[in-house]
Amino acid sequence: MLQDLRHALRSLARSPGFAAVTVLTLALGIGVTTTMFSVVDAVLLEPLPYAEPDRVMTLWESNPGLGIEQEQVAAGTFLDWKLRTRNFTELAAYQNVGFVLTGLDEPAQLTGAAVSTSLFDVVGIQPALGRAFTQAEGVSGGERVVLLSAGFWQRRFGGNRDVLGIAITLDGEPYTVVGVMPASFQFPPDQDVDLWTPLIIPTQIISVRAMRVYNVVGWTANVTPALDQILGDAQTLVLLVMGAATFVLLIGCANVANLLLARATRQGREYAIRATLGAGRAQLIRRSMAESLLLVVGGGAMGLLLALWGVTVLRGVLPGDVPRVGNIAVDGTVLLFAVAISVVAGGMFGLAPALQVVRPRLAAVLQTGATGGVGGRHRKRLLGALMSTEVALALMLLVSATALFRSWGKLLDVDPGFRTNDVVSVALELPETQYQEQEKRRQFYNELVDRAAALPGVVSTGAVSALPMSSLGIAFDLPFEIPGRDAPTPGERPRAEYRAVIPGYFETLG
Repeated sequence: MLQDLRHALRSLARSPGFAAVTVLTLALGIGVTTTMFSVVDAVLLEPLPYAEPDRVMTLWESNPGLGIEQEQVAAGTFLDWKLRTRNFTELAAYQNVGFVLTGLDEPAQLTGAAVSTSLFDVVGIQPALGRAFTQAEGVSGGERVVLLSAGFWQRRFGGNRDVLGIAITLDGEPYTVVGVMPASFQFPPDQDVDLWTPLIIPTQIISVRAMRVYNVVGWTANVTPALDQILGDAQTLVLLVMGAATFVLLIGCANVANLLLARATRQGREYAIRATLGAGRAQLIRRSMAESLLLVVGGGAMGLLLALWGVTVLRGVLPGDVPRVGNIAVDGTVLLFAVAISVVAGGMFGLAPALQVVRPRLAAVLQTGATGGVGGRHRKRLLGALMSTEVALALMLLVSATALFRSWGKLLDVDPGFRTNDVVSVALELPETQYQEQEKRRQFYNELVDRAAALPGVVSTGAVSALPMSSLGIAFDLPFEIPGRDAPTPGERPRAEYRAVIPGYFETLG
């Protein structure tokens, strides 16, 4: 085999143009397919980073009368579920929160989550350093404690294990660090959270069943899996793009097979002489496959480099609301996939030419001279089949891409109803402890808008509680009643979404 590989290497060196075109064609197909598989693996195939991810479910309130299938859960409803459920091993609630960190270098706005103290039992993951929350820390008046994410711990504390027990200031209040979570832990699984605090449910909202602000997870065996809830419609889109990338690889394989068949035609006399001198079919096939092996190694290596670059680009351009986008990487699974498709591709384009060069009729080949053909009618049929397959795949890919770009163009032409050019937005949250009074919050935002209006180049300013088309961490809606009509039952009252604005908002967005 080593002798065959050396011979194949010398043969390819005499045809650098052929070798370059073939390797680049393979690199493109393998690189694109591997890049897209990294997305499929991270988004669809990789299980949630919990002890028993298939048993972790999401629970929602529903109101079929109003056509609401999934709505966040009211505090009282969650406590009822937790007390009365028989199907769940454990339930936990959580709420997305933001914190302002002070006292460590520059102030910073952090992404956090307030979670039930039982959450870590639900997901089956414990801190890598320190401890989880205790039940006593999840009630009003308990000690303020915090768990850090591994990323935040590394960034702010340099991975110092002496971080346990120190106090950090969040929203103007001291919190004691009691633990650091493992690097693989993410919760909520579709967000990059810096820290977690115990969820404390205010007693005054327990009876307000219309105030639905919590998300709930639990263990059970027959409820919607949490991963399916996170992925949503992204599954179909990712699989469609993976299918298109596979078409690119198949077209590349057909191209390479055509090139190798043409090369086999020119090498017909050489293989005929070897057969006459006693070389068996297995030896001839091995000699032909040696070239394919070298081409696969070169194309696979370049394809992997292309995939590394492609993954870096994807992570930079994909929008943040693509679920689990932070997990996209060329890891061991993706490397194995790249090797596997390289081997499969090599077999697809290498075996047919190898079989063609060992067909009989050696006398006819030798009589045609040094450039005599091999395979005759069978080769022509194979070439025709390869070309037909390539054209069909290319046509399907072209039609799909055309439809996609036409849809994209129409989406760009849709008027969203507000100005999108030359508009800058800034999102921020105020520390609850310092701005509990509504008047203080109103004064802060009004002053902020006025100061922004005075900046050079600014022609209009405004503020809103949630931007148009933005994903909301909490529900901005309230039940309402219409005077003069019969009062509906509490569970059937209509609800209306609302936004709070500061004058100038509508003019700013046009």
